[in-house]
Amino acid sequence: MKDNRYLLERSNLSRIGSIRQLAGIEPIVLQEGKAAGVKAFDVRNGRLRFHVLADRGMDIGQVECEGVPFAWISPVGYAASAYYEPDGNGWLRNFAGGLLTTCGLTQTGEACQDGDEKLGLHGRISNLPATQVSHRERWDGDVYRLSVSGVVTQSSLYGEYVELQRAITTEYGSNEILVEDTVTNCGHSASPFMFMYHINLGFPLVDEGAVIVANCASIRAWEGTPTADLPAYNEVPPPSDTVDEEVLHLDINPSADGNGYVMLANRERGIGFYLKYDTVQFPAFSLWKGIRKGVYCIGFEPANCGLNGRVRERAGRGVASLQPQESSLFSTRFGFLTTAKEIDSMADRIAANR
Repeated sequence: MKDNRYLLERSNLSRIGSIRQLAGIEPIVLQEGKAAGVKAFDVRNGRLRFHVLADRGMDIGQVECEGVPFAWISPVGYAASAYYEPDGNGWLRNFAGGLLTTCGLTQTGEACQDGDEKLGLHGRISNLPATQVSHRERWDGDVYRLSVSGVVTQSSLYGEYVELQRAITTEYGSNEILVEDTVTNCGHSASPFMFMYHINLGFPLVDEGAVIVANCASIRAWEGTPTADLPAYNEVPPPSDTVDEEVLHLDINPSADGNGYVMLANRERGIGFYLKYDTVQFPAFSLWKGIRKGVYCIGFEPANCGLNGRVRERAGRGVASLQPQESSLFSTRFGFLTTAKEIDSMADRIAANR
């Protein structure tokens, strides 16, 4: 979805000193508090502006579309991986939120102990710094493309040796961010593989009256929040004094192109967000409604696993594995809507399941 006012043509290059006045990628290093020393990239495409956090698993921090903030930032804020507490729920003490926090690669969901191995909430990958980090700005035909890439390795002596290669790409004037991931088992024995995107949306998109739009075959409450309000699953309630969160599992019907589409729309403000993901790559989808006052976040969570931690998931639905040198590929789009026309178009697409 593009608007003519965002289009840049090569013929217009004679009217600017440098394309960087319109778009570009700036390497930055955060300076203060717990974020001090974190290497990141400030990406501008003329419509979107967002942070890629190279030292935090190549995750995506705040995103603005036409100046409107879309991502939720936790009370922790940006923080260096040195503050990560791996045991139990210590992950929450270093969870910045942002548009995308990656969970995995061998553990996702509830903390547990698997034999001698203690597995914390949502795994380690988002607290690991990337290597081989690079960024590129280039013309691809008539499209000006901006990309950041890096490799995040999760390894242990006598343990797993898995690698996440991530490329994050956008185009000048686009309202989309493309995330392409390749997860590879670089070791010599099979490795458990649990992988989830923790996508976090906040105010002003998240507010009373906003609605979740999805084509669902079924809806059920996660065992950790069994009293979740199923009939109102698609509604965003006001902030609550008494309820911390509700988590629901949505069985998303794939569209004709094989992808799942989920949208959060705030029609009163004329803004929305949609997720386009491959339902084969991510067969599970959870909806996190963090509705407590002072939190107030809606989370989209596509995954290849459940939320109950490796031990319980293995005993239940089972846990995927990667064989030595085996790779798994993921391609996901994040879209930002700023007009009623864009919201209506995406809602029609989801309703028609096309």
